[in-house]
Amino acid sequence: MVASIYTDSGSNLLPPAHSYEIKKLDSSVASLIAAGEVIERPASIVKELVENAVDAGASRIEISIENGGIDLIRVHDNGRGIPADQMPLAFVRHATSKLASIDDLFRIQTLGFRGEALASVASAAECTLITRPADTSHGHALVASYTGVSPLKPHPHPIGTTIEVRGLFDSIPARKKFLGTSRAESMAITKIVCQIALAYPDISFRLIAENNDKILTPGDGSPRSAFGAVHSPELAEPLLEFHSDLNESESPVSVSGLCSPPSVHRGNRSYIHIFVNGRSIQSKPLLHAIERIYSSLLPIGRHPCVLLNVTVQPDQVDVNIHPAKQEIKFESESEVVKATQLALGRSLSNASFTTMEAAVTNMAPTVIMRDVFSQPKLTRYESTSSPEERADQEPTYQISNLGPESEFDLRELRPIGQFSLKYILCEARDSLMLIDQHAADERARYETLLADIATGNTRRQPLLSPVIVNSTPLLHDLARNEKTAISELGWDFELLSQHRTLIREVPALINVKNKNIEMTWRKVLEEQIAEENLSGPNTFAAGLACHSSIRAGDKLTRHDIKFLIERLAQTDNPFTCAHGRPSMIEIGERFLDKQFLR
Repeated sequence: MVASIYTDSGSNLLPPAHSYEIKKLDSSVASLIAAGEVIERPASIVKELVENAVDAGASRIEISIENGGIDLIRVHDNGRGIPADQMPLAFVRHATSKLASIDDLFRIQTLGFRGEALASVASAAECTLITRPADTSHGHALVASYTGVSPLKPHPHPIGTTIEVRGLFDSIPARKKFLGTSRAESMAITKIVCQIALAYPDISFRLIAENNDKILTPGDGSPRSAFGAVHSPELAEPLLEFHSDLNESESPVSVSGLCSPPSVHRGNRSYIHIFVNGRSIQSKPLLHAIERIYSSLLPIGRHPCVLLNVTVQPDQVDVNIHPAKQEIKFESESEVVKATQLALGRSLSNASFTTMEAAVTNMAPTVIMRDVFSQPKLTRYESTSSPEERADQEPTYQISNLGPESEFDLRELRPIGQFSLKYILCEARDSLMLIDQHAADERARYETLLADIATGNTRRQPLLSPVIVNSTPLLHDLARNEKTAISELGWDFELLSQHRTLIREVPALINVKNKNIEMTWRKVLEEQIAEENLSGPNTFAAGLACHSSIRAGDKLTRHDIKFLIERLAQTDNPFTCAHGRPSMIEIGERFLDKQFLR
């Protein structure tokens, strides 16, 4: 049977499909759904094969990969299987069991429907299909590639299907050279499997990479269990359940899932998962709806953990507008957004909050000038020349971002104070300087780290008691693969399991009194995952420098400011942070004179 769309009640809101027989689509239908499926990387193959397994009604799906899926991808399921006489047709473009007519396009109930995936895979690699339906005593196998399809042969196999893809792009070297590293491709596959596992908690998923388990979900039907397996049980435990009340809605929209209380939040949006009729999608309206609900509850720059399942009637949504089927179009988008906000709002309003500090923190800071020094501000000029003489002097700078070509001596700066607890205001020879305190500190820490790594003398600080931090399969995999680069920064850690990491030592630049070790560890790794930037220790150094630096809102003393400027002056590139953002701007005298009509 077709895999059901999960709801809290476990019921199926969608009608069953009409047939499972593979047929060549009529050309009029094929022209409407053709996407020109292109296999770009191993992750796209895994997505198509796993979605086929879900559509086949599997309750267990196992994925094995070697060399990031470049050498081998194997997907095994216990679904209904394919009859022997239909197996060759499975590799014919626009042959599918999921559509029969144009009318079926308006009630798509499966993840796949175009009949392009297997044909595209076979054109880029050697693809072996082994399958056995429940009503047969043995299975059959065939091999398909760009050269054609082999004869059908009997093959022992349990009920279900196994597809092996080997040597991706071996016959297309020009395509193969654009693939990422094994680690990058493996991480992309992990993301895909995590998304599908969260959408189908009633299916047990297992991902094996290089003979190591990366993901294992129980398949017990609980979204919380699936979320805990993908991220961490500790993160899943405090999540709140939410669901829409169909009696309150005028449209047939069902919304359910899990959401985090305001006390639980993360530094990026990778913990927000949106599914529509069991399909992982990217939806800006739904994402904005979620963030609007949390806008007054979370600190600035923080994001909630949300697992959102939206179920609508198949004829109320169009999934055929994106080649990868990651974008959809609702017939009534406003109703879906409304149902989501009502369900989330009800769940959050019913929760007991002990503090409203998060809401206060989210308020925009008052833009005022703060002089943090006890002494009066310095005068604008120390020169003995007259105002007329100074007016004749040509100013060197106006408003500008400084760069490596700037002939500017930071040692000449005279600190005045802080502005809005974000910027340091300084006086120069003939201009004012605004320094971003976070960007400046990040640059200084970044270059210190790089110097320590180059000399093999990274400074560490042992923890009085080792700290166990929560992890996720993605973070675990990254930490394992990049252990050398991370250790060079000063971390001494041990991977206890996919969900727990033991930290014994941390980089010396982290203030363990003021910085949350788990948060810093998680942010440094999550930044690499979000950007898929895995180029070695420099990228980790940039992340560590950023997340251990002075933040906006930190109050600095006069000594703190002078020390920061001295450290910044000693760097090779003081004008940008480690990620390339400007660290200071200069406001010239001519600009000021113009503003004051002088």
